[in-house]
Amino acid sequence: MEKNTFVSTFGKVAYYSSGTGKDIVFLHGWGQDFSCFEKIATALAAEYRVLGIDLPGFGESEIPRKAMSVSDYAAAFKELLDELGITNPVIVAHSFGGRIALNYCAESGAEKLILVSSAGIRKRNFFLRLRVYRYKILKKVYKDFFPKKHEKLIANSGSADYRKSTGVMREILVKAVNHDSRKDMKKINCPAYLFWGLLDEETPYRNGLRMAKLIRGSELITFYNSGHFCFLQEEKRFLRALKKIL
Repeated sequence: MEKNTFVSTFGKVAYYSSGTGKDIVFLHGWGQDFSCFEKIATALAAEYRVLGIDLPGFGESEIPRKAMSVSDYAAAFKELLDELGITNPVIVAHSFGGRIALNYCAESGAEKLILVSSAGIRKRNFFLRLRVYRYKILKKVYKDFFPKKHEKLIANSGSADYRKSTGVMREILVKAVNHDSRKDMKKINCPAYLFWGLLDEETPYRNGLRMAKLIRGSELITFYNSGHFCFLQEEKRFLRALKKIL
């Protein structure tokens, strides 16, 4: 794979390309970079032109100077595709990359959209709202009166991704989690396929079932022995299913 750099509105973006023919673009998940898809992409490069991206803030791409929204990531993605003259690509997007792909496709479309354990279904119920409300109260009280407890609360709160993130990347994660992708799902008009691990605990299988109802005409493809990374855990089956769709 040949590595190049593109200067987007949001900073330098590293991307990788190989092959000729129909364009297939890969968007990775949070905390990852294109290397997680590289083996799959390389296997397709004999028949297609494949493009992999290190999203801003990940891999070899620059950390954004300010917190980007999901729409900002989609805009940066479009800038790169426009620069490379890529129109109507096949998009393969995992987890956080799925949010970006959904937002991009809702506005610009694609030949086909393949979502892999995609993020985008927000958790919203009474008990979650209660926990968030309690957290906000404790955070304010501890900050004003119990600094050590405040530090401990911050360190132990949120998801694993939240705890690992710092600075602008933590702000980006909060924006991403709060982005409601359902409105984007309802605008998808291209053929869409949802690849989902039955054992996924990050974006549970029930999210895939809900997403399949929201994206008109989409097809849910289940990987029975996989969690959040079916393209790694059941690589051969994933590649067969992907080639069949292509």
